[in-house]
Amino acid sequence: MSQEIRLQLSLQIRKGVLVYQSNPTALIADMLGSSGPTPGTIHVALGTGLDISLSQIVIPGGWCFIMNLDPTVQPTPNFIEYGINDVSNFFPLGELLPGEFAIFRLSRNVGKEYVGTGTGVANSTFRIKAHGAATLARVEVFDA
Repeated sequence: MSQEIRLQLSLQIRKGVLVYQSNPTALIADMLGSSGPTPGTIHVALGTGLDISLSQIVIPGGWCFIMNLDPTVQPTPNFIEYGINDVSNFFPLGELLPGEFAIFRLSRNVGKEYVGTGTGVANSTFRIKAHGAATLARVEVFDA
């Protein structure tokens, strides 16, 4: 089968003289496997965070949706970070304020170590961390 995935997304910014609209705003892609979404809604710990299990994914390299479900926006928002953890170090890639989300394709090499490629050292993991307070997040990963 082909063209099982449709992504519609645009970024529009209007602030003073800055006017921006992203293009294109839609993408149609193929999905090789049929696993996902996993793991779903999770409790994200403050401090060390939580490893995102990709054990249900059969074909790595699929789409990932992450959303911060925390409602706290005042006085200081509780944000989450996602990135790679290698047992003793966390390497943040992005952060999400309450209600924000990110959609991206995970590398087929997440957690693998290669000379010159890959996303970390042996036994590295995809991790999400809370800042401000522990919170809920939705993490949905799919097969490639």
